[in-house]
Amino acid sequence: MKRIKHLLLLLFFASLSIPTLAQYVPEAMELDSDSVVADSIEEIEMDFKVSLDSLRLLVEQNPQDGKAWLNLAEAYWYQDADTTLFEQALQKCVSLLSAANSDDMERACRLVKFGFSGNKRIELLKTMLQRLPQNVIIKNGLAQAYYEEDDYDMAEYYDSINYEYIRTHHSEDYVEALINAAERVASVEDSIKISTEMRNYRAWERIKLAYDISDNKYGTAFLLADSYMKLAAYGNSIYASENEARIKAGLMPIDFTQALVDSAFTVILAEELANEATIPLFFFKEWKKLGASTVQAIENYILQKIKAKPQEPQWHYYEGMLLMLCNRSKEALPHLEAAYEQRPYEDLAFVLIFGYYGMRQWEKSIELVNKLIQEQKGDERGLVEPYSLLCKLYGAQGNYEAAIKAVNKCIKIGKKIDWYGVPMTHELRAMTYILQGQGKNAQLNSKALADLQIAFEASEDFYKRQMMAVWYGWLLDQPHKALPARSDSLSLQANWRTFALKIDVTISVANIIAQYFWGDAAQARQDMDEFLANDPNNEYFFEIAGFYALQGETAKAIEVLRNGIKEGDYWYAGLRDLPWLSSLKGNPEYEDLLK
Repeated sequence: MKRIKHLLLLLFFASLSIPTLAQYVPEAMELDSDSVVADSIEEIEMDFKVSLDSLRLLVEQNPQDGKAWLNLAEAYWYQDADTTLFEQALQKCVSLLSAANSDDMERACRLVKFGFSGNKRIELLKTMLQRLPQNVIIKNGLAQAYYEEDDYDMAEYYDSINYEYIRTHHSEDYVEALINAAERVASVEDSIKISTEMRNYRAWERIKLAYDISDNKYGTAFLLADSYMKLAAYGNSIYASENEARIKAGLMPIDFTQALVDSAFTVILAEELANEATIPLFFFKEWKKLGASTVQAIENYILQKIKAKPQEPQWHYYEGMLLMLCNRSKEALPHLEAAYEQRPYEDLAFVLIFGYYGMRQWEKSIELVNKLIQEQKGDERGLVEPYSLLCKLYGAQGNYEAAIKAVNKCIKIGKKIDWYGVPMTHELRAMTYILQGQGKNAQLNSKALADLQIAFEASEDFYKRQMMAVWYGWLLDQPHKALPARSDSLSLQANWRTFALKIDVTISVANIIAQYFWGDAAQARQDMDEFLANDPNNEYFFEIAGFYALQGETAKAIEVLRNGIKEGDYWYAGLRDLPWLSSLKGNPEYEDLLK
């Protein structure tokens, strides 16, 4: 049961018209690609052989030439040669290079960083740092080496030294080291000897310096604005002494949470970051991690902009997206409607559709999707995903006849244009048949079985295929028409039980449900309890709830459903019509979830 937000976000991003490489390929250029690839591989292999032979000869003739050993090590690395040969060449190179060869030392550093691990990598980098004690690139590599060994304090030690050095030695070459250091200090929770607020402060310091010294302000602006947002929750604590001084001087204290959020928006606006449609998703999606005070400060800023410029759709859009991402769809809708009214573009339409969906206003969602479909009539590639979405919206409405018509159009157009998503649309149609017929209609069950077979053959996702096998097996136990005999390895009819019960690396939801239906039911119950405790937000929460409902565990099933739908990101038809949930009908708590 793919979550509906995933499809809406795909449509949303597609509507931003981001160019692809294919748009820059001259149409008149025709090549025999197989011939070109074959010729290229032969030429590359020959070039590498000649190169390696000549490089080996060079080190034989000049065994004390560190650069010659570096070139050989690099050639071994790019040709994916024997690991021992690569390591020997690189170690020899490190032992010979001197401080005068700083550029070569940095090249070697990058090879050490990717080609070695553990203590061997750390010791080699330390050796290099002894010769170039101020080198930022080497210290960055050493910090990363310690970080990957979970020695966060040593990683922070080298990152801090680097930061102090870069403050007085500005260079575009150091931007990467600063960004890496910011990511490292911000990513560890309790395993480092500094507080959470100080970790966020140091991350901001490093990103701010990277922004200041970077030639590409646009490239670091997102990171800087993001670091302001993440620091905002701690602003009043970090700058408490400054406010104390202001109060003593008879001045009003500053709300530093608000000030830092304002600074984030200042960067966003000054650098004209990307398409404005992406801003809320980038900055507001992780709103829970930002904290309530920061979210309130963001809303304060946006509402001030709306008050000052009520006719600018951008700010209504930001407010609507913030509220919607915070699961406040009812409050979000007026802002999203205002933004779309002022700028009726495709990207805003998809956001508004999701807003209507969150409020279960199916008619308005369907009306807007149909409007988009009419506008896309001349571009069939722009129709497949809207029709797929329309299937889910009609299903949510309970109009399965219209849902099937929509998904049929999606499949028909998809086949015509060779759309990659056609097989998974067969899975959508199969589940729509199941929801429509509740497993009791032989004709619908037979159609669902055929669609699951098509989707199964095309899917490369083990866990999705396994869930398809479970539904296939369940349908075989329900009324259905005779199926054409198949015995090949991709035939679900012949292999569904084996595949459903198979454990890959770890046990899965589908595997546990298969055990319940066709294996050890008692063990399956124990396994599902443990699985749910470890992964309470699993995407297959409808099936998990159905697992408990089938066993009469009504309270447990409703608890799973309530947790699964709390983000508003689910297919409503599944909540209402999944056959395994039929025993919940009439239960007041379950019926309340449907309202």
